[in-house]
Amino acid sequence: MKVKIRVMATVGVLLLAMTMGIVGVLETGDEGALAEAVSASGSSTSVVGGGAAVTNQTDELGYSVDVYDATNGLPTSDANVVLSTKDGFIWVGGYSGLIRHDGTSFERQTSPSGITSVNALYEDTRRYLWIGTNDNGVLAIHKDKSWKYDYTDGLRSSSIRSITEDNNGNIIIGTTEGIYYVDEQMEIHALDEPMINDKYIENLKADAKGTIYGCDSTGAIFMIRDLKVLAYLSVEDLDAGTVRTIFPDPKNEGMLYIGTRAGTVGYGSFDDKFKDVKWIQISGKSRESEEEDYEKPVNVINYASNRIWVIRDDMIGWLDDSNGYHVLENLPMNSSINSMEEDYEGNLWFASVRQGVMKIVANKFSDITDHDDLDDSVVNATCIHNDRIYIGTDDGMQVLSKDYTPIKGDKLAAYLKGTRVRCLMEDDNGGMWISTYTNDLGLVYLSKTGVISSLTVNNGLKSNQIRSTTLGSDGSILAATNGGLAIIRNNKVEKTIGYDEGMGNTVVLTVVESDGKYYLGTDGGGIYIVDGNNITHMGREDGLTSDVILRMKNDEKRGVTWIITSNSIQYMKDGAIKTVEGFPYTNNYDIYFDDGENAWVVASNGFYVVKARDMIEKEKFEYLHYDYTSGLPCMATVNAYSAQDKLGKLYVAGRTGVFTIDINRYFEKTHDIKLTVPYVEADEERYYPDYEGVIRLPSSASAVTIYGFALTYSMQNPRIRYFLDGVDKEANTVFKKDMQPVRYTNISGGEFSYELSVVNTSTGKIQQTTQIKIIKEKSLYEELWFMVLCIILALAVVAVIVRLYIVRKTRAYVKKQERDKLLIREIVESFSKTIDMKDKYTKGHSARVAEYTVMLARELGYDEEKVEQYHNIALLHDIGKIGVPEEVLNKQGKLTDEEFAIIKSHSAQGYNVLKNISIMPDLAIGAGAHHERPDGKGYPNGLKGDEIPRVAQIIAVADTFDAMYSDRPYRKRMNFDKAVSIIQEVSGTQLTPDVVDAFMRIVKKGGFRAPDDDGGGSTEDINNIRKSYDK
Repeated sequence: MKVKIRVMATVGVLLLAMTMGIVGVLETGDEGALAEAVSASGSSTSVVGGGAAVTNQTDELGYSVDVYDATNGLPTSDANVVLSTKDGFIWVGGYSGLIRHDGTSFERQTSPSGITSVNALYEDTRRYLWIGTNDNGVLAIHKDKSWKYDYTDGLRSSSIRSITEDNNGNIIIGTTEGIYYVDEQMEIHALDEPMINDKYIENLKADAKGTIYGCDSTGAIFMIRDLKVLAYLSVEDLDAGTVRTIFPDPKNEGMLYIGTRAGTVGYGSFDDKFKDVKWIQISGKSRESEEEDYEKPVNVINYASNRIWVIRDDMIGWLDDSNGYHVLENLPMNSSINSMEEDYEGNLWFASVRQGVMKIVANKFSDITDHDDLDDSVVNATCIHNDRIYIGTDDGMQVLSKDYTPIKGDKLAAYLKGTRVRCLMEDDNGGMWISTYTNDLGLVYLSKTGVISSLTVNNGLKSNQIRSTTLGSDGSILAATNGGLAIIRNNKVEKTIGYDEGMGNTVVLTVVESDGKYYLGTDGGGIYIVDGNNITHMGREDGLTSDVILRMKNDEKRGVTWIITSNSIQYMKDGAIKTVEGFPYTNNYDIYFDDGENAWVVASNGFYVVKARDMIEKEKFEYLHYDYTSGLPCMATVNAYSAQDKLGKLYVAGRTGVFTIDINRYFEKTHDIKLTVPYVEADEERYYPDYEGVIRLPSSASAVTIYGFALTYSMQNPRIRYFLDGVDKEANTVFKKDMQPVRYTNISGGEFSYELSVVNTSTGKIQQTTQIKIIKEKSLYEELWFMVLCIILALAVVAVIVRLYIVRKTRAYVKKQERDKLLIREIVESFSKTIDMKDKYTKGHSARVAEYTVMLARELGYDEEKVEQYHNIALLHDIGKIGVPEEVLNKQGKLTDEEFAIIKSHSAQGYNVLKNISIMPDLAIGAGAHHERPDGKGYPNGLKGDEIPRVAQIIAVADTFDAMYSDRPYRKRMNFDKAVSIIQEVSGTQLTPDVVDAFMRIVKKGGFRAPDDDGGGSTEDINNIRKSYDK
């Protein structure tokens, strides 16, 4: 048996995670349903993965081999153990620690307890992950909890060799000095049994009923039930050599497989103390003739894909129903193989101390020449004829049966031996036409009855070098030759068209018939059109990008004829040739169509799959590309002819053989993959699903990162759709290999649903989905009662202001007015302090702006009533900031455009709060217009010059000056003279000139300068401040 090998380069983001979480429900698909078998450890296995393919349990799939080591993604090249957990992750333990694989990337794990050199991995029935180390005891991990056991807990040895579980939920741990167990209360105990107390335990396995079987380093085997050793057979008792590993037969209770250090396997039972052992010959070994070879022991016996697997130090194989051993040959892993696992998709994983990790994975590209007695030769053509597969090569023909078995003694193969075959075609009469290129055999015909004949130049052909044949609409055979076109009917050459008939280039590569005309694609001469006795020509002047025409095919569904040239894909419609401009590759060979809308383009670097109509109607379109990394066993042969059967299966003529692909079913769903969100990270803290499957976040969580995984280890790269309801405006779709953690900021409190879905790559429809609920607690300002309180306070302020206005207009109550004015002023000042408390960076800002506004109003000549009015308006100019979220208002660093827009909204919000106070309309105007500018670049309304209310003009100068000439937590105030110079500089653009003049007059009188100003303050470049104001 041959094995096709791929060494994969693994890419992706390394996602730090230690535990398992919520997994999408695994359901069986309608087609290719997962058939499950339960192993002794209780895990489910599929028969449609790499294990089934490599053991010939399916004819629909091939397989490939991936090797991971330090050169291509695995952090290390040593691997002691590999484990597939129920949530779908793959875990690798080695001397460098613990590594997790999600199908895209490998990630080294860290733990507060420390995970060092890992020897053993086990997942118990509670989904706790147990990690046995070489020198640091054993750890158990579940979500955010962990337990560690070492010499401080009574372990005589901290070197763990094997872990399993009995039927009572006890975790059985084998060390180099005896056995221990951890009970369901997570307390550790020694299994005090004299026979095994000090033994070096090699291996422990549990059967379906929880009986434990093991072996120690002396070669003895034993049986444990209910924490008691019920049987112990020494190496002398066994007469079986030194036992290295043991495994209970999952199909026959009480029967065991034992593997020895000599590389042999026995099958027996404790019932007869292994007296009647049946020895199984492994790779030619026989127990009688082979001495023990300690370099090649049997390291692993396991059950996967409905087969018993026997892993020797240098060899991997499986047992059939008759216990015949089948070796997987030509594997890249052949040294120190010491672990095997099957993932939930049925793919097989192997670990080697020296060579890393190897995966045998199912492959929808099935290499049919991957069988004994078939040559890895260049294939030029394939054909399905009379339930046989005919393969044309440079050296003749190979013939296979339906099950891909070579047929010996075939007469046609003998006739064609040593002859180059270019094309094979079945006609409507049950015969097959063979286009040959050497030995002057010409066009060979195999009749329905098996009679072989040929047509050559002696029978009227213009050349014996036949390129291809096509079936004409009337049943005739259209043969493309180096001498032109030959039309054959009733096995006779009826007509030829070549140089004498008007062809300048007679080397015809491809022929199609359309509307009674023959279109001949030539090797360098463009296209000749034969219409009766008339011949016309199409070349570059008619739209061809190349005169080398490799293939032409009629597409009745879309009403075009496709043209594959040496440098492009083109199509002909209504006599006009057009080029597919958006196609990503130029060196293409052929084109095929599935029953849907997809075109499969055969190229020198693999296959491209694209919707055929998109190539006609769109300049840009999506496509899929499949190459070696996608499982292609080899690349297609240039200008070869590949057969497609009636069901859509393509038999691709390749450079090293033939492989098949069912293009009608390639995108068909076979099983659900595992979708999981194990945890969410918020501000560097991890939050796991609770018992209800809900992830709960605190109100303080600002940056939230969701770790979602689509766990598949197949050759496919499905499209994954993710969407956070209530946050994302639309769903995001990426390929699985491009998945990364998704980060969100400034999520408000509330309940959200995060959805992960698998999208059918061909149809775009959702095939599978899973959801997880995320609840974030609401912040204080998001609570309803707080919002009501703010409204009440705002209304209270409005009411007080209205009363102030009325009192000031009523002379009969002057004394009361003064008291009320004082009260109102104190309330407004208190409320302004409340506003400043919202913004920790501008403490006291409202009061200072009001004070500066009073100074400016008096300098401008306003009476005291107006000055008092402006004072109150200035105190409330930033009232709109109550509506700005604290995390935006108090954010350190540069704001995003969205955040700055929120900040700017405070003017409009302030105006909306105060606008209905009709007796004092300037109160709202001051709040809403204090960021307007004379040059019209202000906000929110872009007012210019005198369009800006007077009070807003005055407040703008006061607000600007205080923004510069006040201390902030993140900077000291600006130098006074520098601030004054800036005010002067922006006069007429940002600030109203006459108000600036009043400001300068006050400055000259000694105003505005703080009492403690000694001439210091920041003198740094003011561009940033100016730009900030410009916004």
